[in-house]
Amino acid sequence: MADGVEFEEFVRTRSHHLLRLAYALTGDHAHAEDLLQTALARSWSAWRRVQGDPEPYVRRVLVNTFNSWWSRRWRGELPTETLPEQVAAGAQSSVEDRDQVHQALLRLPRQQRAVVALRFLEDLSEAQTAEVLGITPGAVKTHSSRALARLRLDPTLSELPEVMPIGTERVVAVRERIAQRRRARLVTIGAACLVVVALILGYALAPAAFHRSIPPTVRKVSFFPEYQSGYHTVASRVVPFSEASQVTLRWRLESLSYGLQLDCVHQTAGTVVFATVTIGGRDTGRISCDRARSLKPPGGRFHLEADFWAERGLALGDEVIATLSLSAKVAVTDDKGDAPWGPDIQPPASGMVAVAVSEAVPFQRYPLPPRPRQLTPMPTQPMPPLGPTDVPLSAAHRYAVRLNWNGQLCVRGRSQTPGVLTIFVDGVPIGSLSWWSYVLTQNSRNFTPADLRRAGLTLTDGQPITVTVEPQFFTGDWQFYPYSPEGPSADADGPSEALCY
Repeated sequence: MADGVEFEEFVRTRSHHLLRLAYALTGDHAHAEDLLQTALARSWSAWRRVQGDPEPYVRRVLVNTFNSWWSRRWRGELPTETLPEQVAAGAQSSVEDRDQVHQALLRLPRQQRAVVALRFLEDLSEAQTAEVLGITPGAVKTHSSRALARLRLDPTLSELPEVMPIGTERVVAVRERIAQRRRARLVTIGAACLVVVALILGYALAPAAFHRSIPPTVRKVSFFPEYQSGYHTVASRVVPFSEASQVTLRWRLESLSYGLQLDCVHQTAGTVVFATVTIGGRDTGRISCDRARSLKPPGGRFHLEADFWAERGLALGDEVIATLSLSAKVAVTDDKGDAPWGPDIQPPASGMVAVAVSEAVPFQRYPLPPRPRQLTPMPTQPMPPLGPTDVPLSAAHRYAVRLNWNGQLCVRGRSQTPGVLTIFVDGVPIGSLSWWSYVLTQNSRNFTPADLRRAGLTLTDGQPITVTVEPQFFTGDWQFYPYSPEGPSADADGPSEALCY
């Protein structure tokens, strides 16, 4: 701040001017001192930002404090019928004390005596004292310190009561008020931190309570639900076969986890119709169309993860273009009753095809449905197929089981409530099973050698493995069954449909 005036120096040397203003406002000496000390304590927090002479700023704080005090009923003092007894020394004792102090001052060196007189009797600042004596402010501090030290050691003053100058008393009182304000602020900050910690703990311990109670199937985007099984539909089309070649889906790649849903129906006998989605010049999903009269939203989806986008040279923020095409073959039945495919033919004109692209939504952001009052009881019978070495798991915390790898890993699970089971093989995460509603459902997924290689694992037939499952977000019971069936397994590198037979 300007003029280099320190706070304590200001209180000692210039607060008595403000005391007169405080007395003029309150009309009471005790109230005036209380008002002045409160204003000084409030000014301390902004002291370093005050430019120039600080007295006008403190004066404004004092007047504002007075206005805020007197705008409500004064409760600083309460009336009482009896006054406490106070013992005061006789009038002659104060004369004797002053004489002893005067004699001690005369015993000081001339320069020290001059500094003490100007600083503490005339209430001059260090700079003003230095200017009067023609010395530096540093010399004033030195002489003042030495003089006070000699006075403290003077034997004639040792028996006098320790009385501080009024300016020093006010400094001590203001310091105490500043300390009280700091303690009050710390208490407030501490209470706010406790509230924040309590909210965080509550969210961590009961995350389901913080989800929005919006059923995922309330709205539909075209033919598909807006939210379904942990995914949010971002683009979709439903068209007749005659318009399938004109279908193009466009969206911005906002994450690296998407799903592709595809379904089609027709009524032409003796014909097998295929619907194919192409992304980045490569076939992404292909299904054969059912012979039915109406479409229904498919339950399964092709999973498009980070490696899928990397293979097609696509990154976050890129525009993705997906196209739809149809093909058909003649259905031929041989003598054994099998139905091999015949030559290619033109797809029939009658039929419907539906395609949708959806983005995976983190569990914490997914709009779960409201929790019912009663949950469906968990069945006690195991989920088939279970062999003699398969172990059903049901636990509240992370759990592990030992199996032998026989070419693929199948996992099945069911749950009463929404939640996620993360699956590990030998400590490496390979995937998960998720539930998004309070309907008791069974989910399954199979992991091929290609799936495990993408996770960094290479296994051989008969090798013992540790399958670990880690539950998250469940608020009810769940069950988990891992098993590794013998026999050949698919080892394709394309997107897995996550089906376990």
